[in-house]
Amino acid sequence: MAKKVFTINTNELIPCLISYAKNGREPYESALDRNKQEAQKHFKGDFIYLKNQLPEMCDEHTVTPYQFKPFLFWQAYQQGYRKILWMDSTIVMLCDPEPIFEVMEKRGVVAFHNIGHPLVKWISDKAIETTGVDMDEHPEQIMACVVGFDLNHEKGKEIFDKWFELSQDGVSFQNNPSSNPRFIAHRHDQAVLSALLHIHKIPLLPYGNLIYEAHETTGFENRVAFFINKAIK
Repeated sequence: MAKKVFTINTNELIPCLISYAKNGREPYESALDRNKQEAQKHFKGDFIYLKNQLPEMCDEHTVTPYQFKPFLFWQAYQQGYRKILWMDSTIVMLCDPEPIFEVMEKRGVVAFHNIGHPLVKWISDKAIETTGVDMDEHPEQIMACVVGFDLNHEKGKEIFDKWFELSQDGVSFQNNPSSNPRFIAHRHDQAVLSALLHIHKIPLLPYGNLIYEAHETTGFENRVAFFINKAIK
């Protein structure tokens, strides 16, 4: 009897960075060039960066806002990658992100606390309904500019699959209103993923590991900053 040979897609072993940029109100395509240039100083893995080219089968941004994020994760997954980190084009990597990938591998998902911006202000009634999140539990909001999934992790794959599904339902990512008096605006992919992480009790990494430019020189509570969201020069 012939011996069975089991193979593994080598991309499963390689961490992958993903991002997308299209010039709009800011020159995001040049920001993406900066993003990759800085990441190459610290990151030992592969890149799937799309410039002015949406992921396969993805709606235009004007049709389904920010659907390109879960769809680019899906494209990377189809290419065999399993440890995948999204960075907005405006993100600059400051040091080796290996500890972030270790958290991703342990929890299945890695996301950062959007301090001072609770989800109640940024999620529509429709998205509350489709996600099933309990707003009486005061869910926190994530920062959507850096998010990672380990799609070999059961919980990570479960959460991603639901996020990907909701991105296609014609409701959850749309600009719908809320009856809550504290509501400001619906934040599409960010609000929906925040709700799902709360439901699945995924801890958020603290603000300070990911910072805005205002804290570039001052730091934040002595935390190691791995990423900074910078203005486009």
